[in-house]
Amino acid sequence: MRGSAPWRLGLILTRTPFRASFFGGGTDIPWFYEEHGPGAVVSVAINKYVYLSIRDSFFKGQTLLKYSETESVSDVTQIRHPIFRRILASNHLSGIEIGVTSDIPAGTGLGSSSTFTVGLLRLLDDYLGNYRSLSEIAESAFEIEHELSEGAIGKQDQYASAIGGFNQFVFNADGTVNRTPIEISEKQQLQIDSSLFLVFTGVETRSATSVLQRQREEASKSQQKLESLFELRRMALEFPARFQAEGTDAIGNYLEKAWDLKVASTYSEAVNVAAGIIETGIKAGARGGKLLGAGGGGFVLFWVDPENHANFAHRFEGELVIPISVDYEGTKVVFKD
Repeated sequence: MRGSAPWRLGLILTRTPFRASFFGGGTDIPWFYEEHGPGAVVSVAINKYVYLSIRDSFFKGQTLLKYSETESVSDVTQIRHPIFRRILASNHLSGIEIGVTSDIPAGTGLGSSSTFTVGLLRLLDDYLGNYRSLSEIAESAFEIEHELSEGAIGKQDQYASAIGGFNQFVFNADGTVNRTPIEISEKQQLQIDSSLFLVFTGVETRSATSVLQRQREEASKSQQKLESLFELRRMALEFPARFQAEGTDAIGNYLEKAWDLKVASTYSEAVNVAAGIIETGIKAGARGGKLLGAGGGGFVLFWVDPENHANFAHRFEGELVIPISVDYEGTKVVFKD
C-alpha cells in the first residue's frame, strides 16, 4: 500500500470521455487487421464521461470498490470485477478506495468498458506517479481487455477515449496504430457540436464480445459480409480527404451509408432494434443515423442540421434524446487534493 498513513493522500479524480464511432467499426478487431489489414475507423470522443476517484482506505487492509456494485476485500485477487481484479493485482495495489460514476450507464454502445479501463489506468498512473503517454495508456487498456475477452475485442474505443478529439485511427497488421486528427475550422466545430444527437433505443446492448465473435464467424463464411467490412474500411481511410473537400456534409452523407454497411456486415439480431428509430429520424430531417457499438441496442447516433432540430425533437418527444459535442482533452486528472 502506498503511504504509511491512510489520510496522507487526498482524493484524485479522473474524467474519461465516451466515444461515438462514425465509420469503420468491425475493422479494428485483431482478426480483421491481422488477416486483412489495415483496419480503419473515424470516431469522436464525446462530452459524456466516466469519473473515477481514488484515496487511501481508512482501514489499511481493506480495498473498497464502489461501482454499480460495492466490493470490500482484504485480498484483491478475490475481487469479482474482472478489470479491477486484473489491474489491481498486477500492480500489487491494495488498501485503497476507488469509486466510479458515469454520465451514461454501461451497455449503451458507447465503449463503456474501454472508457472505464482507460480511466482506471490514468487514475492509477497518477496515484503511483507512473506517467505514460495517452497512446501508451490506450494500448495497455486494449491489451488488458483483449486478454480478458480472449481476443474478441476491438481497438478503437481505448484510443478514442484516451486521446480525445475527432480522429481517424488506422490499425496496422503488426498491431501498431496511426492517428490522424481531422482538421476542422472553428465554424466546422460549431456545426459538429450543434448537429450530433444520441437517441436511446430503450434496449441495453448485448455482450459486445459475443456479437464480435459472431461477426467473425459470419464474415469467414460470407464474402458479402467481408466485403462490407472492406467498404467500411475504405470509407474511413478516405474520410480525411472527403472532409477537406466537402466539410461537415461528409459526416451526414456518410452516416446513412455506414448504417447500411453495418447491417450488411453483421447478423440481423444486432441491428434490427435500431431500424425503426433510424427511419423515424430520417423522416424528421436527420441526414443520417447509425446504431453505435456492436451489442444490438443502446444509442443511435444522428446528424441533424440546425434547421431540422425542432421537427426532430417533436418526432422523438418523450424519448431520451441527448445532444453531444466533441471532447478534445481525452482522459485526464480533473481534481487532486
